[in-house]
Amino acid sequence: MPSITGLASEEELIAVAEILHRVGVGLQQSLRMWGDGVDQLTAAFEVKHNRTINTMHLMGAEHKLGSQCVPGHLSERKYR
Repeated sequence: MPSITGLASEEELIAVAEILHRVGVGLQQSLRMWGDGVDQLTAAFEVKHNRTINTMHLMGAEHKLGSQCVPGHLSERKYR
């Protein structure tokens, strides 16, 4: 009958359905891997951000100490 109507046979439809199922499974795996990668990248940026904030806090504390004229502190030295 498919040869007369030009429609796909049941076996062909089953084969296409199996291919589509495998494609769907592959897409789900790809999306999961993409999400894991985004999570790892976000975590790395967060660590870098926290390090920057901590460094800025340390620099602020150093500046406050310098304003109290701690002997040998960089702010006490004169640069030309």
